[in-house]
Amino acid sequence: MMRRWIVVMIVALGVIAGYAIRPYCPLTRPSTQPNPPAAGGQETKPVEPTAPPVDAAPTIQVANLSDGEVVGYPLLVISGRATGKPSKVTVTLPGQSRNWPAAESFYRAMVQLNPGDNDIRLTAPNHPDTAIRIRYSPAQNTRRLRLLYVLSSDGDGSFQAPPGEPCDQVSAVRRIATAGRMQQTAIAELLHNAGQPRKSFCLECNPDGSVDVGIVQLPLTTRQLHTMAGLQIWLELYQYLQKTDPAFSDRKYLAFLSMTQFDSGTRKVIAHTALGGGNLALYGSGNLHTWPQSLDEIVSRFSDVRVVSDFGLYDDSALRGTFWANCATGLGASLHELGHVFGMVHSGQSTDLMERGFDHINHLFMPVEGNQPIPSSVLQLAASNVQALSDNPWIVGPSVP
Repeated sequence: MMRRWIVVMIVALGVIAGYAIRPYCPLTRPSTQPNPPAAGGQETKPVEPTAPPVDAAPTIQVANLSDGEVVGYPLLVISGRATGKPSKVTVTLPGQSRNWPAAESFYRAMVQLNPGDNDIRLTAPNHPDTAIRIRYSPAQNTRRLRLLYVLSSDGDGSFQAPPGEPCDQVSAVRRIATAGRMQQTAIAELLHNAGQPRKSFCLECNPDGSVDVGIVQLPLTTRQLHTMAGLQIWLELYQYLQKTDPAFSDRKYLAFLSMTQFDSGTRKVIAHTALGGGNLALYGSGNLHTWPQSLDEIVSRFSDVRVVSDFGLYDDSALRGTFWANCATGLGASLHELGHVFGMVHSGQSTDLMERGFDHINHLFMPVEGNQPIPSSVLQLAASNVQALSDNPWIVGPSVP
């Protein structure tokens, strides 16, 4: 019976997994073309603020949110236009203030919400302030996603990184927790851009509201894991969780392997995979060093133009080569694999999260890519995947509409 089950899982994963087998194609930015029809047959368009009259006084416009709106997740994206074309927009909430880049009048910013009403102020040089109130009513769902960091039996939790970059277990946990919040936000924004209510998955959290990243130590050495193919590691982890986690059948998991290693001499990466199926998505840590450790690092990570190959590290960036591109592909690819866990499938639409659109997840958070403005994101959800998320009981909105 167990052998039959394993064969079934292998066949299923062969169909849905492995973004690496999906070739990268350069994408065109659909700023003036409608998205494919969303669920229900209605056309949707990326949120794109209307240009003001040429002689109008400068203003900061919020395009993707309405005053008084209620959301069910804490990391909020605010996007729109600062019509005087400043180089930055400052977002302030009591206890926090951050600068976010603007380009050709477009800005995107993020803010960490507190439960209840949040009075957010946006400022820019030579612009009058703009204020917006957003209520954060944490989504309530007994179904929660568990983030995991996977170690070998003899591993210390460190991961491969360039000199001077924090790469211990504490840093890994911080990066994974930040990624989980960004991915939670990305799902909500993608649904919103498709004309649907903002909904997303719930994460397992600590009592203080911080994301709880579990540590799993497999009963296999680093050397053993380095001899295994990605699917074999996925199966080992799946069976280990099935045996050791009493809540296994009621959870979904997004796990990251600590022992991924790239050999710059042979140009081979080991203990790396990108697989999603059943209730487990698994991704390697080859580009984890490029990910932000906190909200404060998002801009710098998505702006890092250093070339990964100069440091002898794994380049998984859809041929773009930079640190920022590895950050984008890593965050997007792991969300792609989680998408399979939530029932989404490869759609054949190049801009879809479930195709190579995931390489551009940075478009949801930044107004620039390299030196080029990004007025709207090329990353979308195909209509079939909008429907899959809308119908999924793991994907919910705020507890108070």
